[in-house]
Amino acid sequence: MRKNLYKFAALTMLAALSITACKKHEAVDISGIHTSAAETMAETTSNETKADPAADNSKSDSSKTDASKAGSSEVETQKDSNASDALSVKSKIATEKTGKVSIEYPILSNLRDASMTQAVNELLKKEATSIITAWELDTEKDEVSINCDLVSLDKNKAVFTFHGMVNVAETAHPSNVRYAVSVNLNTGSPIGLTAYADADSIAEYLSSDNVVVVEPADTAAEVKDSIKSSGKELWQTVFAECDFTSVKDGTFPQAFSYEKDGDIYLIVPVSHAAGDYALVKYSPVDFYPAFWYDKGKEKT
Repeated sequence: MRKNLYKFAALTMLAALSITACKKHEAVDISGIHTSAAETMAETTSNETKADPAADNSKSDSSKTDASKAGSSEVETQKDSNASDALSVKSKIATEKTGKVSIEYPILSNLRDASMTQAVNELLKKEATSIITAWELDTEKDEVSINCDLVSLDKNKAVFTFHGMVNVAETAHPSNVRYAVSVNLNTGSPIGLTAYADADSIAEYLSSDNVVVVEPADTAAEVKDSIKSSGKELWQTVFAECDFTSVKDGTFPQAFSYEKDGDIYLIVPVSHAAGDYALVKYSPVDFYPAFWYDKGKEKT
């Protein structure tokens, strides 16, 4: 039984039931994004490379299209003028292909601590492709197309998001998926929500009027109402299993998070009609100053 897939579906159904006044709209279809990228390896060099989380798709699409024409290309990025002593961490995208499954994953090089390179890359690939075993997918029957986008990369931390489509043979419709992986490049350890916040704080935020929905932008107001009306208790349950750091091997998290420029981005399950997931921005300093003081002392 594909218990993790069914658990994901149950959560999205709960989110759907919470919508009381939202009009219906078509599901977001992102299965066709970057279809040519599987044949290429687009390389990024960075001391301080960052991409806007809401514009991941469009930026990576153009860079990967250029890469597919050249076979392999290197994209120079803006470098921190004060980081002359930092190694230039490089990232390139590879693709795991098995049967009807195609999943992109990043490969890093030039880490400050070279001994961490293998461990970091093994972790990135493991998390990127874990959906296959966690959802008990049949690679010969089930269709999977997932692409990787760089969110931020510097000498200390790498953040990647993964998005695409999973079409399980016996289900009524494909599911849109999005997940994230953050890695401490000094220790080789994954970074999860507990590094920035806790489930109760997130649940309180998601059940408030202050929710900021980044994606889907065209139905942000409706999705916001759905998220808010789902209730604090549901989100406490969901975010107790947020990120790969909070679940056992073989289990797929119900939600994901990553940090960028002091803000926390949350990937939360919503109804299939709303796109299956939403990207939410949480700014602790604005919503919960006391939390920011306690959790962010090391930032000052």
